[in-house]
Amino acid sequence: MSVTQLININYNNQWIYFLATPGDSIFVNIDGSATSNLFIDNIKFSGGDKFEINNQLAPVHYYKFSDLRDSFKKIHNYKLPYEEYFKSIATLIDNYTDSIKIYSHENNLLSPVENFLVREMKLTILRHAVYYNFPPNIVTMDSKERSAINENILNLIESPAINITDTENFISDIYPVILLHYGMKISSAFDFDEWGRDISEKPEGLYRDYIIFKALKDELSRGDMSSFQKNPDLEKFIRAEFLKESLKNEMAKITSGYGTISLNEINYIYNDLSIETINPDPDL
Repeated sequence: MSVTQLININYNNQWIYFLATPGDSIFVNIDGSATSNLFIDNIKFSGGDKFEINNQLAPVHYYKFSDLRDSFKKIHNYKLPYEEYFKSIATLIDNYTDSIKIYSHENNLLSPVENFLVREMKLTILRHAVYYNFPPNIVTMDSKERSAINENILNLIESPAINITDTENFISDIYPVILLHYGMKISSAFDFDEWGRDISEKPEGLYRDYIIFKALKDELSRGDMSSFQKNPDLEKFIRAEFLKESLKNEMAKITSGYGTISLNEINYIYNDLSIETINPDPDL
């Protein structure tokens, strides 16, 4: 299965963002003589079917999205009472969506670039919101308040504005993080028997498969096969064949005496989707 992803490369301590789908051949021409951040204005992409999108996305992401993200951080406030906080988050999502659409119209952005900015901004706001009940806030909360906050977070994640089940969300590297939080919010159970059933009651889709897949794969990365030993048909929870195959490969490493999987072995979402594992630079 091919899923378009946001990819980044670092040049001269600056990040360059562009979109790619597995199988794309993308060429990037960078003016190495440019000083400071001016090189971003002269980047030229070629190859593949997204070069026009990337030629527009790279500088827009560098300038406009950075400004949007920074402005949100200035007004975002965990200290608000939770009722007021989640109302403000819903309002911010609407306001930033409108702001991006106005900017897009004024600057003749291509539709995929506008859609990406809207999606990325929504997920950025949501990523902050899911941490509302983490310390230090949670220290002063009683169980009733924590439960109410958890319900607010779930309602926000499942709101039409976010569209959490949309596979196109995988374009953002924020989305997998949101999905893992979503999985934790759906059920408070620690035992996979109960937790897996709670998750499996949600509508089918790659988003649900990925939540279960990552939970099981994380167990295997620790050399823990207890869930699989108690439930030999666990993969029935996952519909996507390529994710099932990836799990089988991880189980085979352990059962064949390969040993536990190194915690330094990091699987990015776009690697999970293509069933490829990379070992990144440990300094990154």
